Amino acid sequence: MIGKLMKYLNDLFWIEKFKGKNKFFLFYARVAMNGYLVFVIVSLIASMVTLNLDLFFESIFVMIFFPIIYHIIMGIHRRLHGL
Repeated sequence: MIGKLMKYLNDLFWIEKFKGKNKFFLFYARVAMNGYLVFVIVSLIASMVTLNLDLFFESIFVMIFFPIIYHIIMGIHRRLHGL
């Protein structure tokens, strides 16, 4: 299960595309992936513990839109740097 999750996150954050090409982009992709994973887990646990539906919906919102914003920003950077 964890292996499938990590493979999905590696595909989602383009880890394989940056390996061997640009160390800065690879570093940023890993930081964004791990930050995303930690934020999602902590916010979902916090929303369940406090029974706060606003925090739960905010977590779902971030789970959906953070990868979209990441792809837009990193897509622009990839095109600018020719990766």
